[in-house]
Amino acid sequence: MFIKLIKKALNKFDDMRLANDLYNAIAYKKNVNMHVTLAVLTNYVVDEQLKETGLLYRKDDDFIQEKVQHLFWEWKDEGIINEFNDFEDTTKNWIMAYA
Repeated sequence: MFIKLIKKALNKFDDMRLANDLYNAIAYKKNVNMHVTLAVLTNYVVDEQLKETGLLYRKDDDFIQEKVQHLFWEWKDEGIINEFNDFEDTTKNWIMAYA
């Protein structure tokens, strides 16, 4: 009886540890995906501004960062960007072009 209680407690502890590891892995993946997505969007916006205006902006320029944030939330609302799911093939090709 006592051994069963100990095993049950150890299993509960292992379950909590595994759940915490899973949570940390998901949070890490989300963090990495968000950074990569913002970097790709920044490259895209800089390239588009160069094509449209002939002006080359720095990636950390306030104007570029504002446009990137706006584009990010627009795409997020449209469901194009989802930090947990894989992108569709068209979006993947686009990302590879600007990564």
